[in-house]
Amino acid sequence: MGEERQAYVVQVTKPDPAMRGGLSTVLYVVLTTGPENAAATVRRAVGEEAEVEAAGDTLSAVLARPLGLVPEQARLM
Repeated sequence: MGEERQAYVVQVTKPDPAMRGGLSTVLYVVLTTGPENAAATVRRAVGEEAEVEAAGDTLSAVLARPLGLVPEQARLM
């Protein structure tokens, strides 16, 4: 039996000239088996120019379930 999936929070920072300081930061959530997998999934979605970091946090099942997360797909929060 494989690892249980959890909803991992991933932070993305990327250049954005419209933002003060030239950067914007957003959060994604990914239903997957670990923080490294979550970061890799988001990196594929946002591109290599963005800084992607697994925040080290997970959403509780109570919060994640209503979001209807699909395994291995990044969801912008």
